[in-house]
Amino acid sequence: MRAAWYERNGVASQVLRVGERPDPVPAADQLIDHRAEPVAERVRELTGGRGADAVIDMDFQSTASLIGRGVLRPRGRIVSYGSDPATETPLDFRTMLWHSLSLLCFLVDELQPADRAAVIAEANELLQRRALAHRIAHTFPLERVAQAHEAVEEGRRIGVVLVQPA
Repeated sequence: MRAAWYERNGVASQVLRVGERPDPVPAADQLIDHRAEPVAERVRELTGGRGADAVIDMDFQSTASLIGRGVLRPRGRIVSYGSDPATETPLDFRTMLWHSLSLLCFLVDELQPADRAAVIAEANELLQRRALAHRIAHTFPLERVAQAHEAVEEGRRIGVVLVQPA
């Protein structure tokens, strides 16, 4: 959300998305299919060889493997709010040090109250301006919340899952 907002408001020149399928409501300029393309090479190609300014990722393990392959420009930033495997993740500290890369990790559930309020205010402002678009995959009534959770866990939907309050 924030990456797309940066681009649309002139803070970023382009947004690249690494994924498996096109976004139904494109927030990114380019899709890099991590199963079919060499991610780091495509990022460098799409950024004119300099690397991305930032990587925002919910799976740090996959991002960590790209650090030594030039996916970030010098003084670039990695923002991670999760990691799929519950194992230790090797980190290319030498590349991070020599390129002055920064790493910000946090759990969304543990945001400080002021940070949470700022993010909510930003999201609400974007929603009010209709600067965000969401494709709704499924809508469930509150009494079917378990089914909604299962739909998210399956990972086969394209779009968001909504639960309507009673």
